Formats: sequence, C-alpha cells, structure tokens
Amino acid sequence: MLQVQSANERMVNSEGTAITSPSNSTRLVMEAQTRADDGMDLLRVETFQAPSAAGLPGEKELTEKIEKMAADLNALRKAPVAEPYDGPALLSGRAAAVFFHEVARAPAGRPPAKG
Repeated sequence: MLQVQSANERMVNSEGTAITSPSNSTRLVMEAQTRADDGMDLLRVETFQAPSAAGLPGEKELTEKIEKMAADLNALRKAPVAEPYDGPALLSGRAAAVFFHEVARAPAGRPPAKG
C-alpha cells in the first residue's frame, strides 16, 4: 500500500500572528500473510516512510525485504507451537502504566470493592 499525504498546519497566537507549515509524507507498507497447518494466521509487515517518494528504498532493498518476509513466514509455518509461558514478566514504560491501570487498580470513577 502506498500512502501520500500533503498537509498545511496553521498556528495562530493570541496576537493574530499566523505561521503556516507545509508537511509532506510518503509511506510504503508491505504485508505478507499465510496460515500455519494448525490454523494460526501469520503476518509480517514492513513499513517505510519518507518526505517524498524519492526517499523510499530502491527496488533492490525492497526485494530483499520481501524475500526476508517470505523466509520468516516459511520458518514460522514450520516452527512448533510455543508452550504457554507462566512466569515473571518485566513491564516498563507505557506497558507498565496500562497494566497497572487495567489490572491493579479500580476503574476510574468507581471506588474499589470492599473485601
């Protein structure tokens, strides 16, 4: 999928001064998908972004990425199903905040249940 976007951002302050900033973006998204013998869907995605199409990778690099995606999917199709993991996990950044919010405390606006 190829997406091309051109936009103008306009900022105006309280004194009436206005600044208009143009921005251009070109994004190429390549997706490859298959299904393992056990029915699991397998997906690989590569994304490239640049201010213009001229900044995107050339045919050689794109071909190499496509071949790597295909090789990865073939390996995943042949890989054994992983055993469920039951052990400690370290969370940081946004993942830790979301986990704490969703699991460790009462939903916003509702007091904790009395035990």
